[in-house]
Amino acid sequence: MAHGSKHSRGVMILFRPSLRKEVSNVFADKNGRFLIVNASIDDDEFCFVNIYAPNDQNQQITFYEKMINSICCHQTENILIGGDFNCPLSASDKFGGKDVQAKKVVIRSIEELRNNYSLVDSWREQHPHETRFTWRNSSGKIKCRLDFWLISKRLLCRVTKTDICAYYDSDNSPVTISIKPEGKHKKRGPGYWKLNNSLLEKRRIYHKNELCY
Repeated sequence: MAHGSKHSRGVMILFRPSLRKEVSNVFADKNGRFLIVNASIDDDEFCFVNIYAPNDQNQQITFYEKMINSICCHQTENILIGGDFNCPLSASDKFGGKDVQAKKVVIRSIEELRNNYSLVDSWREQHPHETRFTWRNSSGKIKCRLDFWLISKRLLCRVTKTDICAYYDSDNSPVTISIKPEGKHKKRGPGYWKLNNSLLEKRRIYHKNELCY
């Protein structure tokens, strides 16, 4: 857990108690803005990152620069960054308010993070033409997709589902991602059937016009 103040910030990463895992490293931002956890699950090594980006544009640029440097010290082949990025990535991720280009410098910082670690937006990859939002203001006149999962491109083939869920008692909707274990659930081939030749060697017995073995 990375603690923020009493009324703001703070992030955490939780694991199911029954999950077979081994946590090798935990790095918490002192301002409660992000948390990095390295863990092995079965035969997979993961770098999990939970973030809560600031609202101020200048602070956001500094924040994402810090993120790039911090992940560098803890990265693995499998990186999953989830949380509130506080910035829509494209025009299709925003409705109402200022044009998304007003955040172009911040978007460029996020793109740099993605390019540095070969990350993809899991939900957008699975829903290329859909318009959904994870945040809206009190009047509902401004809506944005601010919460998403950026994951290593190599993991995308193992993602079975990325979904934006209904929200309760919050102005942000949860975003879930499901990833199948490596080497599991692989599609089987047609297979083959082998005859037991010893059955052919048994003596034939005829009884009441029936052939028995």
